[in-house]
Amino acid sequence: MSGQLRRHISIAVALAVLALSATIVAFPAYGWDDDYPFKGNPRICGSSYGCTNDGYGYYIRECTSFVAWRLRSRNGFTLPPKIGSAEEWGSWARSHGYSVNATPTVGSVAWLASGHVAWVEAVSGSNVTVEEYNFNYNHNYNERTVAARSFTDYIHFKDLGVRAPQKPSVAVSVPVPAPSSPPQPVSPSPINPLFANPAGALAAFAVGSSGDLETAWQSAAGSSWTSWVDLGGNNLTGTPYISPSATGALAAFVIDDEGDLKSSWEPEPGWNWVPWINLGGGNLVGSPVVYRNPEGTPAVFAIDRDGDLKTSWELPNAGTWAPWVNLGGGDLTGRPSLTVNGAGALAAFAINSEGDMETSWQSSAGSSWSSWVNLGGGSLTGSPYVYVSASGSGVAFAINADGDLETSWEPEPGWNWVPWVDLGGGNLVGSPYISLSSAGLPAAFAVGSNGDLETTWEPSPGSNWVSWVDLGGGELVGSPFLYRNRIGAASAYVMDDNGNLESSGEPEPGWSWTSWKSLGGNSLQPFQ
Repeated sequence: MSGQLRRHISIAVALAVLALSATIVAFPAYGWDDDYPFKGNPRICGSSYGCTNDGYGYYIRECTSFVAWRLRSRNGFTLPPKIGSAEEWGSWARSHGYSVNATPTVGSVAWLASGHVAWVEAVSGSNVTVEEYNFNYNHNYNERTVAARSFTDYIHFKDLGVRAPQKPSVAVSVPVPAPSSPPQPVSPSPINPLFANPAGALAAFAVGSSGDLETAWQSAAGSSWTSWVDLGGNNLTGTPYISPSATGALAAFVIDDEGDLKSSWEPEPGWNWVPWINLGGGNLVGSPVVYRNPEGTPAVFAIDRDGDLKTSWELPNAGTWAPWVNLGGGDLTGRPSLTVNGAGALAAFAINSEGDMETSWQSSAGSSWSSWVNLGGGSLTGSPYVYVSASGSGVAFAINADGDLETSWEPEPGWNWVPWVDLGGGNLVGSPYISLSSAGLPAAFAVGSNGDLETTWEPSPGSNWVSWVDLGGGELVGSPFLYRNRIGAASAYVMDDNGNLESSGEPEPGWSWTSWKSLGGNSLQPFQ
């Protein structure tokens, strides 16, 4: 008898038993909805089911993949990969010392010997509520309440108890007045390997020597940092871009050594990260930049081996991405910088192989892109940092071949850019980071050839910049990242030549910077 036929017979028998039994007692549902990370992903294999693997040995949108993910994300339990098809789970669990019996508990696995598994989200008397995928062979999500005896047995890998657990990170819904205007677009930082949660606790991300993404974090603002944790990835390169969703759940975007963009994310803040997904690209280099529109939809930009800028974005049916689009350029290098105006139109900036900065832009949100325009420079290196001032004008910074910082800007939005102005420095390397004070005044940071972090700033609007100040470090490499806390105090994060992340900062805005402190890591790739 085929597995599918046995399963249909089992379901039919179960339904017949239920029809003869007493009416099921109603009880509150504890559904968490369909937050399975692969719910929108196509299973690529022609007409065959389940050809796309979830990274743990199970075909996506099958019952086994969903339950294995539920166990990781809810129970904190990771199954070994490829323990078998659903009908084999009971015997595998028994042979490996796990309890398998007729008693359901929240977090246990409801198992049908005919070939199906589900995750138990609630137990009430003789009934269970389960979440599952592919119950009706449609490879979609389902939630149902049935008699506990509808399943052959229950597998107890790492149960959560007899009561339904509370979903992590759910905010209490409080009525608030409607906003007077829709959310405004925000220009993305050209480099973003750190994230601060609403309480000010930081998390740092970097690619390790193994090609995996690694992370360390603070449990509270100003607290000590954890040891570094490996998030997988296998062949990643460059600097990761960390992009939080509207819920605060983080997503990482990194280019691999074959030129494809890879992504992994938290389904909810603080949950286990999903297996890495390949978003294609084919010939990308360096590091990506991610922009989220006011609705939270991400779009990724990266330069390819031919010197063109490419982009892809998440489509409305979450989980699928648009094919990569070539925006041209021809001889671009490094990492792009993006700005967005108040109407949501984007502009891209990058340095070309001749040392000039080039730009292309949209005339309106979502419109086609202009031809590339050369903004001059002549000897620029690395990657530019471009931001939009409070007046809406673009302001650009880049390091030149002599190790000086140069800047150019629009006098008014849309006007011709002024000739580049040399702000000095003399020994700068890598790419600069620009951090705006609470008053909107820029401060520039860059690593010097001596391994120290150097800084200069504009003390008042339109005034001359101060002389460069050496903030120490001694063995720093690559490019810095800056963070300002709620009171406006700046802290810097830079890799040292041993691959450890180093940090220094102002205790209060304008105070002397602290001594450098190593946050560990060992063999992490420098920020670029």
